[in-house]
Amino acid sequence: MAQADRRQAAGARQLARIPKRLIFVAVAAMAAFVMQHSDRAPKIHLSSQISPSPGLIAGVASVIDGDTIEIH
Repeated sequence: MAQADRRQAAGARQLARIPKRLIFVAVAAMAAFVMQHSDRAPKIHLSSQISPSPGLIAGVASVIDGDTIEIH
């Protein structure tokens, strides 16, 4: 029984050596990954809360300028 307690204490000491900042960053990264790749996650966007989504744009687009398009 004493040997099991020593192993548990040794494991706790090893865990205590891990920097808390590293643990926080790892957990935050995993949470962000899960939220990004989860289809069941709620889609929370400010624009969807304020106004309805714009209508569908249909037509043929042509580039007028380097950053301007025109829909025919």
